[in-house]
Amino acid sequence: MRETVSVVLPTWNRARLLPRAIGSVTAQLEPGDELIVADDGSTDDTASVVARFGPPVRHLVLSHAGAGAARNAAWRVARGPLVAFLDSDDRWLPGKLALQRSLLAARPELTSCFSDFRTASIDGVEREGGLAGWLGGPPRFEDRLPSVPLGRLLPDGPWDPSIRVHIGDFAPAALGEPIVNIGTVLVRKERIGPELGCAEDVATFEELPGVARILRAGPAAFLDCATLVQHDHPGPRLTGADHVTRARAKIRILERAWSGDPAFLARHGAELAAHLRAERLKLARLLLGEGDARAARRVLEEIDAPPRELALLAQLPEAALRGALGVRRFLQRVAAILPWLPTLG
Repeated sequence: MRETVSVVLPTWNRARLLPRAIGSVTAQLEPGDELIVADDGSTDDTASVVARFGPPVRHLVLSHAGAGAARNAAWRVARGPLVAFLDSDDRWLPGKLALQRSLLAARPELTSCFSDFRTASIDGVEREGGLAGWLGGPPRFEDRLPSVPLGRLLPDGPWDPSIRVHIGDFAPAALGEPIVNIGTVLVRKERIGPELGCAEDVATFEELPGVARILRAGPAAFLDCATLVQHDHPGPRLTGADHVTRARAKIRILERAWSGDPAFLARHGAELAAHLRAERLKLARLLLGEGDARAARRVLEEIDAPPRELALLAQLPEAALRGALGVRRFLQRVAAILPWLPTLG
């Protein structure tokens, strides 16, 4: 019997974008599937937009608590044994669900599968390689997880048989890199449990604890093709958080998503410690760059043997630090105007 799918779509005051997202999903649903629009306390026309679609679209009305809480709530009420995700400002590409459902049906040992994605600018120009854009190059898991052609796994179907598929344990790779766009994921719900575990108290990266749970639960497959378009738009995005907020959130998420798994830590604890150290150093530099020596000192106290130059800067009085930063920025501007003065770079 073909397994049914529940699609989780959190949204907040994006009524004008919802039709595109919902339409890209409903065009791919099969009998027994459902789309759960997890409405995070919207005050616009979201309710009327959702009502126009009717079943199998469900409108889950929630109090405003953020995207993490909305995803978690929709996960709890999802009826299907398979769960997929989509953000309300993005859209699935045609054939996404059929391809991934067929892959999981053919490979029952897989807990989940995910894929690459496209990006679309505000003017509608779409570009391939969204994951490489996130990472600044090809994902490093390709070095550890050999690929096979899709045609070897799914010999029959309308998809390109030459698509490369990597299969294995992606959790270690996800420690230091954002390798999963949650909108590309299809996962077996029973292997995760009743709670998805997205963070409900951070301004960004809220989906990463849920992604970590999915990747730790069993082998996954990465399809080296796009199944999603991530749209830019003039409205607010979670990724619009400032650098310090993002750095703080990344540290909290790293600690929470991975530190509670003794079996994982036994194998990868040293890698986690290295990533946490790197993220704390990044945060300390950002805080020093803003002239907040006191906050930088608190972060550096959590690091064993922090770099001497950062420790010294963090000891400066606030006024002295801000003055030093002003001189440094002045010298950088001069160097940009007079590039033949390399000592000022």
